[in-house]
Amino acid sequence: TARGVDSNEESVARANARRCDVAADDLVAHLVAQSDDSLAAVTCMQVVEHITWRQITELFHHSFRALAPGGLILIETPNPENLQVSGYSFWLDPTHQHPIPPPLLLNLARFIGFEDCSIERSAPWPQWRAPREGADAGVPDVEGEVSPVTAAVPSDIEELLNSLLF
Repeated sequence: TARGVDSNEESVARANARRCDVAADDLVAHLVAQSDDSLAAVTCMQVVEHITWRQITELFHHSFRALAPGGLILIETPNPENLQVSGYSFWLDPTHQHPIPPPLLLNLARFIGFEDCSIERSAPWPQWRAPREGADAGVPDVEGEVSPVTAAVPSDIEELLNSLLF
């Protein structure tokens, strides 16, 4: 059974009106209350950039404790490697505290004890793309940079999430 947690009362009310099971709570406090080895997955979409580094480390520690063996954590955040994000669009949300480099989340996950971790870039910074040919050689291709996000995840997450949720 999937369960959501949100600290925004209006978001919780909207989700519950759509028959989703969402609790109004602080994310870390909610994880602290979970029993050891009791969760199959923890997902945080566009959350960690809104909380302090201390809260992020607590999130990872308590997720690791609460996840059952083989459980997974999925963290999605705007990708600061994309200069459009780190230099502009990230700051359009006044509740964002700080951009978080993907390797920092990956290293934290490994330090806490998560194994088989990876970074999945859905819209990587242009310098990582294959070079163009011909007259456009050396010009980065920035078209399609609509949702530049990064997730630090254990491998095979999509298959596991689908099997757990659907």
